[in-house]
Order: sequence, then structure tokens, then C-alpha cells
Amino acid sequence: MPGIYGFSVTQCNPANTIEKMSDAMHLYDHFVKDTPLCNEQVEASRVHLGHIGEKNIAN
Repeated sequence: MPGIYGFSVTQCNPANTIEKMSDAMHLYDHFVKDTPLCNEQVEASRVHLGHIGEKNIAN
């Protein structure tokens, strides 16, 4: 399922990296990976279907 994911940075832990989490969330080739946000407090990103902001008009 596409979505937003991340974690707070509390200590240096090489097992928890946003790159590893991004790879785990990128389940299908048609998912789009965004560039991660990384700073001293948080590492986060998202995977989406590439249709952000599009409206479904059903008549």
C-alpha cells in the first residue's frame, strides 16, 4: 500500500535507514518513490501511484 513513512532520529542505528525502508515500501514497479527528507530529527519519504491531486469525476 503506498503511503508516507519514516522515523524519528534518536541515535545512530545503521539498521534503520530511510533507503532500506523505501526499498521495502516500493512493492511494485508502478509505484513512484519520492526523494527522502532527512535532517537531525526525522527521516521520511513516501511511495505513491503517481496520481496525486487528480480528481475522479464520476457522472
